[in-house]
Amino acid sequence: MAAIANRIACSDHPFAVIMKPTDKCNLRCGYCYVPHRGHHLRMTRDVLKASMSMLSAMLGWRRQLHFIWHGGEPLAMPLSFFEEAVALQRELFPGWFIDNCVQTNGTLLTPEHVAFFADRGFSVSLSIDGPADLHDKNRTFANGRGSYRRVLEAVSLLRERNQAVGAVVVMTPDIAANIERVYRTMRELRINFRINPVIQIAGDRSASPRYAVTPDDYAQAMIALFDLWFEDDVPLHVDPFNLIVGNMISDTVWGCDYHGGCLRDVICVDPDGGVYPCGQLAGRPEFRLGNVLKDDAPAIFAAPMYARLLDRRHLGIAACEGCHHRRICNGGCPVAAYMRGDMLGRDYFCEGRHRLFDHIRRRIEEDVARQAATPLPAPRTGGQCDGRPRPAG
Repeated sequence: MAAIANRIACSDHPFAVIMKPTDKCNLRCGYCYVPHRGHHLRMTRDVLKASMSMLSAMLGWRRQLHFIWHGGEPLAMPLSFFEEAVALQRELFPGWFIDNCVQTNGTLLTPEHVAFFADRGFSVSLSIDGPADLHDKNRTFANGRGSYRRVLEAVSLLRERNQAVGAVVVMTPDIAANIERVYRTMRELRINFRINPVIQIAGDRSASPRYAVTPDDYAQAMIALFDLWFEDDVPLHVDPFNLIVGNMISDTVWGCDYHGGCLRDVICVDPDGGVYPCGQLAGRPEFRLGNVLKDDAPAIFAAPMYARLLDRRHLGIAACEGCHHRRICNGGCPVAAYMRGDMLGRDYFCEGRHRLFDHIRRRIEEDVARQAATPLPAPRTGGQCDGRPRPAG
């Protein structure tokens, strides 16, 4: 089993901009949460430029941006759209650190896309729900045919250009019940992945409750997955485990779901220019902060809803008072709290995360104790041991 330090890779992320160039998608995933996905809106150049101008005006002091091209299915847009986006980034953000990531279902990926992304430093994340039978149960084309084979073709295309491949695994009850098969599949594919559990939004009938996982489902599956990951000699990068472990053993809290100030570090722009505080809230009128074509940047960031969301951490969450995990998660994800019906309440998965955090802490303590009991190797004699590099020979 590898040392704990080798299993985490924490870094300070720049401001994240979730760009949704279209709500169109060629798949009909059963658990899709995107509202109005049948409208087939497409982002115009005016919206694209206005979005970047807003960011340049408001975030000049940060000088770092992480663009996440999301959807719908972003590759439903022509390649020329992304060429225009890169040109605008170079024009409007000279001297900035700009990072681009495409979150795609992979079925529309072409060699031309891969060449463009590789040449311009884009990272690519696919959606893969483990083995074929689980994936194809929910991730289907309009004709009902599964998309797994096409996704594996996308993996091959990316690897032909030595492009790193990441993935999102959407946790449903079926995925939770088969979490070991999911891990073995992702390990066989050599793909790092993130777990995104499905939550049923209070009062929302757009997605069937049968896709949602309960806090208990989440805890059982994630504990089993953690043990698989932790005991693997060559573990994958599995989000959120590297983040949780890092938060437990360092003074800094990492991760969108855990640091309590995520909404200060992210914004989302819809195809029509609507601005939202998070990609998961896009398309919901009550969370619309403004529009890049109609509102200036100060007005958008001064929207009452935005201020209310930012206050979530400072107002305090009564249920979190006295919790021994509070420093690790800071009340969890505000969007997951909204799913329960109260944005200022606890994360929907709070009870499940308590169990997961307790388990992870216990495993870490056991691992540290085991390593402390292992004798160190005897030092070599006659060698140079001041730590400075020496010439060969």
